[in-house]
Amino acid sequence: MLKIHHIGIVVRDIEAYLSSSPYHKSSDVVYDPHQHSNICMLDTGQSETPVELIEPIDEKSTTYQYLKKNGNGTHHICYQIDDLESLERYMGEHKLKRIYGPVEAVVFGKREVVFGYSRTQGIVEFLISD
Repeated sequence: MLKIHHIGIVVRDIEAYLSSSPYHKSSDVVYDPHQHSNICMLDTGQSETPVELIEPIDEKSTTYQYLKKNGNGTHHICYQIDDLESLERYMGEHKLKRIYGPVEAVVFGKREVVFGYSRTQGIVEFLISD
């Protein structure tokens, strides 16, 4: 069963975004070498759907082109899924194309994440529970 884990927002500058936001960081800003980005979680006061801020470092970042084309904005929804086998089955059933991963996510205690894409869902991230 899938459960929404967080919503990912790409921003040009985490600190600038926070200065005009009603929310505060709930985690330190960490560097994720796989995404080549600075990342932190926000405390939105609504624990059901946390928000992840992603600040691309440069053109090597996985979200750099998104930021360049769109500016700050919602990038993906992340679902938590039990294991890689369940993910493979889900991606096949829903015709998602794997675009990145699995890789360790620094901000999530090095649990693995996989990014997929579909024409109807856009970019989707999956956080593997096991």
